[in-house]
Amino acid sequence: MAKRRQIMYTLMKALLAVMLSMCFLIVLVSFVLNANTINDKETTAIQEMAGRVDQEIYTYINSMHDLSELILLDDDVTLFIEAPENASLQDELKNKLVRVLENRQDISSIVVLSTNGTAVTNRNSDLNPYANYRDADWYVKAINYPNQYFLSPSYVQNLIGGEYRWVVSLSRAIVSRGEVKGVLLIDLNFTTIRSVCETAGIGEKGYVYLTDQNGNIIYHPFQRLVYSNLKSETLPPERLSEEGGVRSGDKIYFISGNNEIQWQTVCVLYANQLWREKIVVLPYYILIAAVFAIVILLLSYTISKQITQPLRHLQTAMSQVERGDLNVVAKIHSDNEIGELAETFNHMTQQLNQLMKQNKEEMEQRRASELKALYAQIKPHFLYNTLESIIWMAEKNSQKDIVFMTKNLARLFRTSISVKDELVPLSLELENAESYLAIQKIRYGSKINYCIDTEEGVENYKVVRLLLQPIVENAIYHGIKPKEGSGNISIYAYTSELDLIIEITDDGVGFDPANAKPSKEGTGIGIENVDSRIKLYFGENYGLTFKDHKGGGVRAIITLPILP
Repeated sequence: MAKRRQIMYTLMKALLAVMLSMCFLIVLVSFVLNANTINDKETTAIQEMAGRVDQEIYTYINSMHDLSELILLDDDVTLFIEAPENASLQDELKNKLVRVLENRQDISSIVVLSTNGTAVTNRNSDLNPYANYRDADWYVKAINYPNQYFLSPSYVQNLIGGEYRWVVSLSRAIVSRGEVKGVLLIDLNFTTIRSVCETAGIGEKGYVYLTDQNGNIIYHPFQRLVYSNLKSETLPPERLSEEGGVRSGDKIYFISGNNEIQWQTVCVLYANQLWREKIVVLPYYILIAAVFAIVILLLSYTISKQITQPLRHLQTAMSQVERGDLNVVAKIHSDNEIGELAETFNHMTQQLNQLMKQNKEEMEQRRASELKALYAQIKPHFLYNTLESIIWMAEKNSQKDIVFMTKNLARLFRTSISVKDELVPLSLELENAESYLAIQKIRYGSKINYCIDTEEGVENYKVVRLLLQPIVENAIYHGIKPKEGSGNISIYAYTSELDLIIEITDDGVGFDPANAKPSKEGTGIGIENVDSRIKLYFGENYGLTFKDHKGGGVRAIITLPILP
């Protein structure tokens, strides 16, 4: 029991050290707080900041009002509103609006809108035909109260075709000869408003937002989150008239209103931020705190090292095992539970290593046996077909052809017998395929034509033995032989990204490998044999597939990994 309690005692020492340190810091901080003075100073500063922002916003809106006055007094506006269908007047007014906004990045658009629906804007697009602007609040108020101007809450303006912008709109009626004949709309895009609010500098996390007298948000630095209901302000609208710091939830709100434009400027400060700024540490306590901090740091380091260092060694060993290294040994010399855990871990890895080696040996033996069985399927069948051809030529007394065919057969079997490796260069397989095609060329004469080509540099890549001959054989017996007239067989090897591709193409009658059966001449097992050997050696991502050839016949595609 004593060994198992050592970790518990170590943890108890660490907890006692942390608790005693926290008690010391609480006592120290309690002597250096001057909460009331800091709170009054911070509140006054932020309230003054809210007033300054409010005044800047008012000045900005007032300048927009002045701009609207200038536009309404312009002769081109008067002429257009009297004759809205006049194209030349529309062009003159449009050019003037464009010039007005050349250096104004804060204005999204200006629209001079006639009551008959004709509009001139600085934008290049026409009005959105689906925008029901006559029911919009900014339009209705401007028409009904021609002697006032109106500021809207923020909204997405869709008046201009193909544009959807967050704006605040200033609208007012255009009166000519005592009659309301249109509406002037100025859309503000928050550039200046955002700049004024962001430069307020309300601490690290504080921010400024604007509302109207009903609490509708006009501008908020997190506008999208607010309108998506992902963020909300906890200050009720009825409290917007209060002055000073208003506490709501974890925030303190400082409000300043402007009766002229009926907007409220709200500065938001997080309560915990104000609390941090209240803490003042007296200089003569700083030295004491520093001494204790150093002692606590050394003590914590020593204790944590005693606990974590052996665990880190064990973690490193486990990571190596996770990466496949089963020879790792966790060298932890300790009499506590971590030491016992390390001994158990080392014993486990030794057993896993032995089991993995045993399993690997069994899998290698099994794979070798399966490959040998597959190779054994091809050799007798190929020999049978070739000897049958020799017998056929002997009956025709073609002695030279018999000699040529026998030499090629000998070369094929000499290569097969002498090469014991499961993987051979592609050049050797191409040579065997050419020998086989030469034999068949003697038998069938001009009925069979063939060509072999490769991409430069692929001849030395390794492939499985007896790869091409069964596919070529099937192309002859199932494609070329049943075809009327002569046929062509081509072999082409090339690389594609990380794979080696070998295509065997014929222009015969076509061949469905799914329905292939053994015959007296073709290898029904050849196709399945080749595909099985490839998958057995390289995995399911590789193998043999067939596609229809554009010129008729079949294109066999062998996919292998690139093995230099």
